[in-house]
Amino acid sequence: EIIGEHYADSEFNVEKLAALLHISKAQLHRKAGALGGDSVGNMIRRYRTNKARILLSERPDLSISEVAFDCGFTDANYFSTVFSKEYGVSPSAFRKNLTD
Repeated sequence: EIIGEHYADSEFNVEKLAALLHISKAQLHRKAGALGGDSVGNMIRRYRTNKARILLSERPDLSISEVAFDCGFTDANYFSTVFSKEYGVSPSAFRKNLTD
C-alpha cells in the first residue's frame, strides 16, 4: 500500500519505505526476504514497471518518457532497460503490440 502511494516519487527508495514503516532498513530486508525472497528495491522497481505497463496500455497520448517519469524513473533509458528486462520487450514495442 505504501509503495502504491509513493511509487511516482523518484526519490522514494528502500530507506524511505523503511522509515514510513517505522523499521530499520535491515529489518525491512529481512522481512521481505522471509516473505518472498526478493529484494525491496526489486519490489519497488517491479511495482513501478507494472504501473508503467498499465499507463502504456491506457494512455497512448503519453510519450514513453512521460510514462517513465510518471512512474518514478528519472532516466528514460534506464526505464526502457528495466522494462525490457521485466517484460521481454521494450516499452515502445509493448505499446506497438497493443495496436497490432
